[in-house]
Amino acid sequence: MISPEEVDSNNYLRLLTDYDEKNFRSEYENAHKDLSLDAAKAAVEALFQNRYEPKYEVFEAIADGFHPYNDEGMETGYEFELTNPLCEISETPADVLLTSHDYREVHLCFIICEPAGENYIEWATRINTVSDLYTGHEEYLLDQIPVDGLEPGHVQFVTATHKDDLPDIDFQYLMNSVSPENYSIWVVDDDYNGNEDRNVELRKEYGRISHRPLRSELEKGFDYEKGENTEVGCTLNSNELIILRESFMGLMLRQHASGRDEPREFDREDFIEELANQTQYDEPPEEKQEVIQERANLVLEVADESDMVYSKPRSEINTNRDYRLRYPSGMPTQIPEHIKPKYIDYRAPIKMAKDAFQQAKEEHEPRDQLMTEIDDSSSWGPE
Repeated sequence: MISPEEVDSNNYLRLLTDYDEKNFRSEYENAHKDLSLDAAKAAVEALFQNRYEPKYEVFEAIADGFHPYNDEGMETGYEFELTNPLCEISETPADVLLTSHDYREVHLCFIICEPAGENYIEWATRINTVSDLYTGHEEYLLDQIPVDGLEPGHVQFVTATHKDDLPDIDFQYLMNSVSPENYSIWVVDDDYNGNEDRNVELRKEYGRISHRPLRSELEKGFDYEKGENTEVGCTLNSNELIILRESFMGLMLRQHASGRDEPREFDREDFIEELANQTQYDEPPEEKQEVIQERANLVLEVADESDMVYSKPRSEINTNRDYRLRYPSGMPTQIPEHIKPKYIDYRAPIKMAKDAFQQAKEEHEPRDQLMTEIDDSSSWGPE
């Protein structure tokens, strides 16, 4: 059983007296006993299928729709440029930056991929975060785009989601809550009409697009599957399982193709480089490289703790490299179906612990007043 300290993200235990902490731990253990591991596994899988995978599908539609191989998407004049723009400045929910340029200006389109309409109230907050981050960093961002001497032109902010989520959304609330004037909601429509006619479309559903070429094509809608973007696999905002899935497949395919000895074995730096490739940063700026490295280290820790990999000094590693990916013999394309159950098995006990902690916290009635900590380094005293 995971201890309550491991899931106490707000340091609640430190606010309790010894007497109350002892009682809380007892309540935590009782709550934990009432939970089912199978139910936790089902909940973890449902969360992945209903939130993280749909967000990724929206991202894929954007990546494919604005790839140069997609003739319809290129009619907008915009092209997929970056993942996670300005993430090295501050944590940001922005997933994609599209760009378009003419002889005078470069036009920008920030996109956040959202998985489900029931959380739409939070969409405005995330859009405003991206807008605020861009303000004051215009020149810094333009320096990362391979165009010289151009001024910022139209700046668009977009929430992209699935068509199925539209009934949950109060569009007027969103428009009143976002700060950018040029804000619109795009939908990925992947309905099937009959058995053969598949209607796939990316289009604007609501809001304002100021740049005419982009507005014209998005109001008509276009087939995002006309081209496939094989150059980008995920964003740094993607769920950790998706990052591991895409990065492991890319790394293993590359190492098998190059004829590397023990192609399943790799160093930490190999994985960091692959994640940079998957997020379309072949030569990232130093500050962004640090963010990529931090994210890579976190997901590698998950891979290690969930037994997706062997790590040094395990005897199963045949070279002096850091890791060996564990999957049955066969093509690397089998990796997703092999690592997903391991991820669910790893996350389920953590979910049980979090649920037990939350239940105990809600039911706990401290005998003593909660203690508060005073920062002695501060010159401010209690009010």
